[in-house]
Amino acid sequence: MRKCTLKLENSSVGATVSSVFIAPCNEDPCVLFRNTPASIRIEFRAVIDIDATRSTALGSFGNERMRVTLPTNGVCGRVNPSCLLRAGETYNYIFNAMVPGGVRRGPMLVRWELLKRNGQMFLCFDFVVMIQ
Repeated sequence: MRKCTLKLENSSVGATVSSVFIAPCNEDPCVLFRNTPASIRIEFRAVIDIDATRSTALGSFGNERMRVTLPTNGVCGRVNPSCLLRAGETYNYIFNAMVPGGVRRGPMLVRWELLKRNGQMFLCFDFVVMIQ
């Protein structure tokens, strides 16, 4: 697993990202292959207590956007230690999925957001992957 280069958003209001690792990844940007498994691990520190429930991810190819389908078990089923997120604690959010076969090849800007129960975003960041 290799650490990827991040373009962090200033709009993260409840947590700070420490690192993001993507696998497989042997270069920057990470090259992901269609119809193959990939995983992401986001290490972050909560700066406020957070009742986290879900996440969203969007992929962009220039002006074309696509929503990344995420399972319904949201944040708490994928974060360690589990929810309720406590201020000052460090957490790991882990997501594993198959890269869709129908996704366009080329560089993709991915925006990942973690959301509170009320739907407000508490963590947001962008990173680039290359789809092959």
